Amino acid sequence: MPADTDMEPFLAPEHEMYAGLQAELPDWLDRSEDWLSATQIQLLRDMPHRKEMSALVEQLWPERQWWMSEDVFIGGYTISAQDPPEVRLRNRERERQARSLTREERMVIQYEEQQRVMREWVPLAQFGVPDEEYVNARFLIRHDDLAARRFDRVLSFCEFTE
Repeated sequence: MPADTDMEPFLAPEHEMYAGLQAELPDWLDRSEDWLSATQIQLLRDMPHRKEMSALVEQLWPERQWWMSEDVFIGGYTISAQDPPEVRLRNRERERQARSLTREERMVIQYEEQQRVMREWVPLAQFGVPDEEYVNARFLIRHDDLAARRFDRVLSFCEFTE
C-alpha cells in the first residue's frame, strides 16, 4: 500500500475457523401456485410432506441466518440480498427469444436456465466484506473446473446492497 494513503489494511485479523451446518430450502416452497412455473408446481405436488419437512428444518435450525456478516461460507448455495450471480450467468439470448411467449412459458424458461446454471456452477466461497455492512463477495466456479483444480477460471462477484 502506498505510504501516502489513509486506507486501512485490507487484511483482517486472524480468526478461528469452525464448521457449521445450515439447511436451506428453495424460497418458492411457500409461494402461491400463481407465481410458480409448471415445473415448480409439479415438484410441489411430488412432495406431499413438504410442510413437515419445512417444520423439521425450522425445529433443527431455528436461528438460520439469511445474510452474510462475518461468516465465510464454503460451497452450498448462493446467499444473496438481490439477484444472485447465477441470474447473470443465464443464457440471455434464450430469455430474449422467450419474450414473445406466455408468462407461464417464460417462467419455465427462466427456471430451466436457473437450474442449468446451478448444475454447472457452484459457490466456492461467499462472505461479507469486513466493516462494510452492505457489501458481499462471492466466488463461483464450474464443477468440472473445481474437480480439475483450475482456480484460474473462478468468477468473482461483488454485491452492493445499499
